[in-house]
Amino acid sequence: RHKQHQLKNTSNQTPCVLTKNPKQI
Repeated sequence: RHKQHQLKNTSNQTPCVLTKNPKQI
């Protein structure tokens, strides 16, 4: 689930990842 979200967000500048997964960045 996390990996799929990142892949989709990556195309959108990863806005959710930054807010939901700030440690991954």
